Amino acid sequence: MGITGIWSIPMAPKKTATKEAAKPAAKPAKVDKKAPASKPAGKDKAVSKDSKKKPEAKKEEKPKYPERKKGESYWSWAQRKHKTNIKEFSNLFAPRPKKYGTGQCRPIKPDLTRHVRWPLYVRRQRKKQLLLRRMKMPPALNQFFHPVSRIMKGTILKMAANYRPETDKERKNRLVADAKARVKDRKAKRTKKAAALSFYLSNVTRKIEKRLASLVLIANDAAPIETVLWMPSLCRKMGVPYAIIKSKSVLGRLVNRKTAAAVAFTTIRSEDKAAFAKLLESLKTHYSEKMDSHRTKWGGLMLGAKHQFKMAAKEATKKQRYASRNLRVGTPVHWMWVRDVLV
Repeated sequence: MGITGIWSIPMAPKKTATKEAAKPAAKPAKVDKKAPASKPAGKDKAVSKDSKKKPEAKKEEKPKYPERKKGESYWSWAQRKHKTNIKEFSNLFAPRPKKYGTGQCRPIKPDLTRHVRWPLYVRRQRKKQLLLRRMKMPPALNQFFHPVSRIMKGTILKMAANYRPETDKERKNRLVADAKARVKDRKAKRTKKAAALSFYLSNVTRKIEKRLASLVLIANDAAPIETVLWMPSLCRKMGVPYAIIKSKSVLGRLVNRKTAAAVAFTTIRSEDKAAFAKLLESLKTHYSEKMDSHRTKWGGLMLGAKHQFKMAAKEATKKQRYASRNLRVGTPVHWMWVRDVLV
């Protein structure tokens, strides 16, 4: 079949107007009077577009900040801004709690002082002081636990600072100056050593025995304590005023040493005699008279905090039981009543 065969296929005949006229006419649609009248299509589209548009938001007016006055600090200006209820300053001091955990805030380091392993010499000191408090202490030792008050100690040390002995360097400079003066003039007199405190136990003891000491200062923590235990009784026998000072290191600093067990005033300068006499008078009234009571009393036998609390609790329960029976503590009553109360 050739190309011409394709075009030779017969086509379907077109519909004629006669057939269309033969068909019955379509019935007109019933109009509902209640239904609203239909609007044109063009207007519907316009309304739908308008309905999609959102209403325009009103622009909030920013509150006006109060002007910063001339010479006004920034902080006071910020406080005035905060009073205007500005949102910027509303959460200025808002709480921001920390979160402790992995990858967050570092935990607060606890106080581990209780768990520290202290050196041996510290533990020995503490155990020694504890034993001295618990044990029964003789009067000679008990007086060393009652040193002078802090105010009295300050006045004594202030006076003693003016009588500090010269150092090796100062002594060398004094001798060199004397030598140079004697080279120029053979009759030049040597400068005397300035009045200073006496230290070392043997030296202080000699001054007390010869009654050359005006005031003796004894350290309350000299080790061993037997080295100075006899010194207060020697001072009383010789009529030399003395005072027990807290810390041997404080006395050591007065005489350019690390520590000193005892220190003595020997010669007093003429300009300091009135102040020194006043110091001795106050020391006698505020310390020496009180010391007589400590000197004759036994010390120690101090209970621990836990035991004291237990004893106080026992006393309180005892009073409560006596009060329930309308009895006073210590009243002579029948032994059977006491047994009923205490049990």
